[in-house]
Amino acid sequence: RTAFPWDEISVYAPFWDQVHLYPLLNGEKKDLEMPDHVKVHKDLIAPTISRISPKLLIDNASLVLKLFWADLRIHRSPMKFLRNVKLYLGEVSALLEIAQRLEKLIKEKGWDKRKDVQYYSYWFDQQAFILSLLKKKKLISGFISRAHGFDV
Repeated sequence: RTAFPWDEISVYAPFWDQVHLYPLLNGEKKDLEMPDHVKVHKDLIAPTISRISPKLLIDNASLVLKLFWADLRIHRSPMKFLRNVKLYLGEVSALLEIAQRLEKLIKEKGWDKRKDVQYYSYWFDQQAFILSLLKKKKLISGFISRAHGFDV
């Protein structure tokens, strides 16, 4: 077992009838042993960020432009940011694709109709961003994210 994320799961899992984990990265070389009621699903593993989906970017143009403008304003080197715009759009496109897949999964499982489903992100980064998109669409009522030292 590794400390991450096992320590957290071992504390919270006993309080739930079912726990479904959807990692976004395939970081573990081997699957961790989990209690029977904890399932690890790998169907949301992030797509490669080098592949840009123009349709997703266009369908979400308002959001993409807001993100782009906000990130450009706070970037230490705006020119460097602009030189890497293709990489940036690839990252945004990948996140939108994951959000779309998670939305489909939530609807298929009927979790959007249930009040007893909790959404949790261990990291306060891309995962929390994806959940915030689903919250904005009113697909989920809220989520919890853990903030680590560098997040604060």
